[in-house]
Amino acid sequence: MIERSRAHLAAAGETYWEHLRFARTIALLSLAAGIACLIHALIPALCTGTASRTIGRINGLMAARGSIN
Repeated sequence: MIERSRAHLAAAGETYWEHLRFARTIALLSLAAGIACLIHALIPALCTGTASRTIGRINGLMAARGSIN
């Protein structure tokens, strides 16, 4: 497992801490988008574009990062 993790970090061109920060950012944004969707499901007038904007932001972050194996 450790060797696979090292290989993944090398492929990403990131240190452990850089990877942790990026993955944490994506995770928190994903959670925020999910919560916005749930709020919108319950009260359609709320959060009408929040999830879409957040997903767009996640997409932009992933695209800027490049592809990782």
